[in-house]
Amino acid sequence: MPITEIWAKTFQICWVTNDFDKAKDLLKEKFDIPQFMVMRDLVPVDQIYEGHSVTDCKFHAGWANGGHFDLELIQPTGGALLEMYGEKLSKDKFDMLFHHVAARFDDDSDGYYKAIEALEAKGFEMKMSAGIKDLTKYCYFDMREMLGHYLELIYFNEAGVKLMETLVINDFDGE
Repeated sequence: MPITEIWAKTFQICWVTNDFDKAKDLLKEKFDIPQFMVMRDLVPVDQIYEGHSVTDCKFHAGWANGGHFDLELIQPTGGALLEMYGEKLSKDKFDMLFHHVAARFDDDSDGYYKAIEALEAKGFEMKMSAGIKDLTKYCYFDMREMLGHYLELIYFNEAGVKLMETLVINDFDGE
């Protein structure tokens, strides 16, 4: 798979924060976002961090319709994610920092795995992979040295695709 096919599936911009509610409220106010779809204390399934199985990763996440892009907000709250998501977050002041863009594979697990193979063939390292039970699989490639951020690949199964469709039209119970 040519890497340009992966970039063509870019749909999301993500920021990480050390104060989820403050960051969510700031984005709502400044970007005219009516609501965020929020999952708190999310524990991913099938967690692999730097090639090792882990079970202690936990975070708060929120998604909003940003027009042509999904806007994502993450606050790491436990485990190895504190390093990957929180490596540059301050301990003593509010931070909201750009972290990654994401490419989406809707009900296309074959495309998802071909994208992984293509990125690995180009020498990019997969930093982390996991999933949200019954919705997604996702992984992060470390592109910080070249681009200054991570690239996330996300596979949504049919239920995940339907959930994301509600985001586009703000048809969900949110915060």
